[in-house]
Amino acid sequence: MLYLLHGTHVKKIQDQTQSIVESLRAKREFAQIFYIHADTFTPEDFEGISTSQGLFFDKHVFVMKGLLQAKKEIKDYVLKNFESYIESPHIYLFVEEDLDEKTVGLISKYKAAKVMEYTGGVEFKEDISKKTFPAAHAYAELLSIPLEKRTAAQKFRAWQAVDSIKNLQMAPEEFFGVLWWKYKTIVQALGNDQKKSGLTPYAFTQAKKLSEQYGVRVKDDMGMLLDIYHESHMGECEMWEELEGLVLR
Repeated sequence: MLYLLHGTHVKKIQDQTQSIVESLRAKREFAQIFYIHADTFTPEDFEGISTSQGLFFDKHVFVMKGLLQAKKEIKDYVLKNFESYIESPHIYLFVEEDLDEKTVGLISKYKAAKVMEYTGGVEFKEDISKKTFPAAHAYAELLSIPLEKRTAAQKFRAWQAVDSIKNLQMAPEEFFGVLWWKYKTIVQALGNDQKKSGLTPYAFTQAKKLSEQYGVRVKDDMGMLLDIYHESHMGECEMWEELEGLVLR
């Protein structure tokens, strides 16, 4: 299914988006929620995430913010692939401000697309996360360095990147989803060339450098991350605290 939420009433759009996400999270307990922002969007990263499997569930929820009002190449890319989003097992929520009638018309022609418009209200800009992918990379980059070789400055930079995401009131599961994908790319790049890894060239270039520094130790850290995920969902720990704790050791 695909949703388009747009209009001038930004607060109502935010509230409805959150309501839909929570409803989907309840129905798809192990689905991962990915927030994709126009300011940090790249086709390579997006294709890497959308074709990867989840922890226990291969149907993700993608909240796509501002992509239909982004620069031409991003908007064209999204519209070109719109039919594949409709047919995908994943669920897509496109969240926009006041969208032009032509674009709304293009989307409305799809019967599986649910279009919701919210007008009125006081407009304000949402404080969106533009740092999720860089923060996940900074996190993995620090942990790829052997514990005894990490400097206080390196630890602080990684913690600061994670804290900047936390302070934007992002749910820890959202950050964890991107972080887990980052670690999967490192494992795929470990000991492989780009073709064998199955990664896009861009994702492979980033992952290969980390995999060379990490070595097989990356699988141990994936195990720790998976423990954090399980234990937080069983109420045994607080996910943000545990994620921050790993980079502050």
